[in-house]
Amino acid sequence: MTLASLSLLISRPANSETLPCLASSRQCLTTLSEAAIACSPEIKAIDDRLELVGKQIKKQYKRRWTAFLPLIPISGAGFSLQGLNPLNLLANAFGGGASGDLNIKIAELEVRVSDLVRRRAEVMVNHRDDVIDLVLGYEKAERQRSLIQSRILTHRQRVQILEVSYRVGQGTTEGMMNLWQQGEELEVQLTDATVASQQSVRKLLELTGYELPET
Repeated sequence: MTLASLSLLISRPANSETLPCLASSRQCLTTLSEAAIACSPEIKAIDDRLELVGKQIKKQYKRRWTAFLPLIPISGAGFSLQGLNPLNLLANAFGGGASGDLNIKIAELEVRVSDLVRRRAEVMVNHRDDVIDLVLGYEKAERQRSLIQSRILTHRQRVQILEVSYRVGQGTTEGMMNLWQQGEELEVQLTDATVASQQSVRKLLELTGYELPET
């Protein structure tokens, strides 16, 4: 790695300008979590399913009321109970017959709603946890970057001083090679920390639905 490329790597932060915030404060975590939930494909699928099941429940409730008294219309004369089976009417009134079947269907649909609501809550918690983990991972990587940057600058100054002494015959080749090796190891550490930081940002962008920065 050249000195110019190393300087660029040291000064380059993770690209996060498309995020509204990037910190472990409660407000920022709430903002990012809400964005992740709002753009979640699974949440949307669950909401669509809840809407559909809700319509089915309303439909079954309407059918249940009509099952209590299936009147037979007579043209121009309103309704008549003629031809009705009184046993069926009693069965419906006491929760059996067609009314009982509808009650079972409604109960099954309501259980499905409960399952969907429970799954929705689980997905929301998962998204919040993912946001927290990514933000904390980003902050950890940035702390490591800052620490390594400081070490690199100190090491660079030391190398410059010892190289002058080495050129005039002071010091050993083995000592200088070890020093250069330490510098290369610091560069690798900085690269790893930078990559970890940028990966956290990219995953946050994907999770929250914000646009990825142009490369």
